[in-house]
Amino acid sequence: MNPHADAVTVAADTVLALFDRACAANPEACALDVPGAVRVSYAELDRLSRQVAARVAVEFAERSTRAAVVAIAIPRSAPRLYASNLGVM
Repeated sequence: MNPHADAVTVAADTVLALFDRACAANPEACALDVPGAVRVSYAELDRLSRQVAARVAVEFAERSTRAAVVAIAIPRSAPRLYASNLGVM
């Protein structure tokens, strides 16, 4: 008996590919909604994550051509946390 016989087929898209499509389709739509705190659009989250990615690229550009392990050490803040996770991918 195959335990995966009823498994759902999942598209091979990456998180970044799905995020990029959502940004392109609805840049002003709400990407993050923290009740009582903040609402962030896909465009703003994309801008923040690209800032993180650029910073990571600069920091690691001369160190190695291999993949690097990047730790995220920031105060908890929904937009910054999500942007950092997207930016280091």
